[in-house]
Amino acid sequence: MSLKRRRILKKSALTGLIIIISVIVVSPLFLAFLNSFKSLSEITYNVASLPEEWTLGNYTRAWESLNFPQALFNSAVITIFSNAGVVLISSMAAYFIVRRPSRFSKFLYKAFLAEMILPFQVVMIPLTIVIKQCGLINSLGGVVMAYLGLGVAMGVFTYCGFIK
Repeated sequence: MSLKRRRILKKSALTGLIIIISVIVVSPLFLAFLNSFKSLSEITYNVASLPEEWTLGNYTRAWESLNFPQALFNSAVITIFSNAGVVLISSMAAYFIVRRPSRFSKFLYKAFLAEMILPFQVVMIPLTIVIKQCGLINSLGGVVMAYLGLGVAMGVFTYCGFIK
């Protein structure tokens, strides 16, 4: 067998393997999409069949029951403000840590690194208590503050590496 033929055979086998893996990964998503157009009785009868009657009722019901416009607005507010806050606070803290070397800045950098090492389960209850004491429980501001508290350490670490 020639070298060229072996390469073609190897590439063909690799392409076939990639196609098989892609089908395995995409098929559950395709079934979920297909079943979104069926009624509940059709789904329970046969999950893998095409819908007998295509309907958008599941989408309208989900839109109404989830109050989708309000959920989208809340997600946008939380994302915009928490990311803007993390970028602003992290960049300023990292600039101070890198450009003003002292014992305090080294301690501050190590404190941010230590916060990254702690698992979320350790921080979860104290963070909830602090947010409740600040009167921010069940509010968008509370979620933004929680995301700030959890995201600033990674931002400082990243910005310190960039500034150095």
